[in-house]
Amino acid sequence: MRFTQEKKDWQDYELIKEIFEAKGKKSGALTIKMILENKYFVTMKHKKIRRLTHKFNHKATIRQPKSHS
Repeated sequence: MRFTQEKKDWQDYELIKEIFEAKGKKSGALTIKMILENKYFVTMKHKKIRRLTHKFNHKATIRQPKSHS
């Protein structure tokens, strides 16, 4: 059973990675969730997306605040 879960995780991660790369590494879990539902018609919870991105070490680039000096 463990092997099939790993395989399913990898397939889901490949789809997440495709969206992540297409958005220029600037999309978080909730953005990826919306794209999965609207474009690919795949239902996946944001917790699973966060778990998979953490498991495979993907980090979204965080927008830095502007300096008003």
